[in-house]
Amino acid sequence: MRLYNGVRITNNPAIFSGRPIVNGHRIAVHDIVVHHRIGMLVEELAQGYGLTPEEVVAALSWLRSLSSRLGRPRKGLTSVA
Repeated sequence: MRLYNGVRITNNPAIFSGRPIVNGHRIAVHDIVVHHRIGMLVEELAQGYGLTPEEVVAALSWLRSLSSRLGRPRKGLTSVA
């Protein structure tokens, strides 16, 4: 479990086969990232998924952090700040 902007991103093998989710929601980080990449705004994602904008930004930050740790830039991931 990691904290991003005060929001926990967790994974549990019993939920979505261990894919990372926003803690307290059954929403996969992958789904948020995919919709952001096709043009949905943070506010649209928050409203559509029942999240706060901070939770959406945390999900996007999680991927950016993972990519950084792996040394690979993520194509198409834009700034959210």
